[in-house]
Amino acid sequence: MAMHLLVRGGDDPEAAVQTVRAVLEGLADGVTAVRVAPEALPDEARKVVDPVSVATVVLAIPATVLAVVDLADRIKKRRRAQTLVEAARCLRIEKKIEMLVVTVDGPLPLDTMEPDQLLDLATTLRDAAES
Repeated sequence: MAMHLLVRGGDDPEAAVQTVRAVLEGLADGVTAVRVAPEALPDEARKVVDPVSVATVVLAIPATVLAVVDLADRIKKRRRAQTLVEAARCLRIEKKIEMLVVTVDGPLPLDTMEPDQLLDLATTLRDAAES
């Protein structure tokens, strides 16, 4: 089986193919690299970049960046919420002080809450205050 490589540019494209061949020898038995000239390919195969695909990727980048930023922010907040829950737990154990969070459903002990539960409650309170 051959892996067909279209190699463009550079001073020694054949050396690049030889490098790929050497790497393939250790990865998969019976697979080798074969250099293909761009002229030998049909027109459809020569079109390396599809403009619609590039536009789709470019349009998806802002949403992806925003999702990553939101996830990183949630991780930081979750750690702080965990620290708050642990502090409430220590206060209850060491000083016999119970901290309760007042919610619509009634007071909840802070030391038994999950960090995500505390974050969701904080988000709900923030959204209610903004309304």
